[in-house]
Amino acid sequence: MSDFIISKGNNTPAVKFTANSYTLSIEGNSYPEDARSFYDNLFNKIEPFANVKSFTFELNFEYLSSSSIACILDRLKHFKADSPSTNFIIRFFYETGDEDMMSIGENYADLSGMKVEFILK
Repeated sequence: MSDFIISKGNNTPAVKFTANSYTLSIEGNSYPEDARSFYDNLFNKIEPFANVKSFTFELNFEYLSSSSIACILDRLKHFKADSPSTNFIIRFFYETGDEDMMSIGENYADLSGMKVEFILK
């Protein structure tokens, strides 16, 4: 598989997968009509790459719906459980004072079993 890009939509984030560095970047607003379908389709594309030495998720959201939050967390937990030898890293971007977004990142850290690096925008 090679790199791929999904352009942002009215209610979906921009996505970029870089195969040589095993990095999935998701950026923007996420409140798709069917979050489960959107994120299942996305994560299914990268699943063949989950059993590598290191894999990075870059999550840079402006807004996340509760269904998007839950779908992403479910998929992160799935990846961690199915690829226990992979070093998963989440780079979670946030803005100063955005306590809601920080809480989401902290929940991902606590519940996914993955290392989370918090990066100030």
